[in-house]
Amino acid sequence: MKQKPIICSEAGLNGMLSFLQNNTWCIARPSTEETVLQNNIDFACSNGVDCSVLAPGQRCSLPNTRLNHASVVMNLYYSANGRQPHTCSFGNSGLITIVQVDQVIELTYFRANLPTLEHHT
Repeated sequence: MKQKPIICSEAGLNGMLSFLQNNTWCIARPSTEETVLQNNIDFACSNGVDCSVLAPGQRCSLPNTRLNHASVVMNLYYSANGRQPHTCSFGNSGLITIVQVDQVIELTYFRANLPTLEHHT
């Protein structure tokens, strides 16, 4: 079963306000092959995206999956290039989505409290 991507936004109120003004996101299609996801990461990181946010311990490092990491950098690339539909194409592996405010608040709360969560298998 494919995982749903978690999209990381800029920390703090300014990031939330920016999101509310521009509530579209570019994410990787969940059905995208791993090699294509890695190609998207490589492309975005070599075309102006600061991929240090994916490093272990950084704000966008978890979950540590190609799907999540590709979605993060694809969205950063999309945002940096004016949120134009063609900047989310990524060879048809990108998907523009609209996230409602209540989902963002829930996601922000979850990510803020992530270190305190325990995972039981």
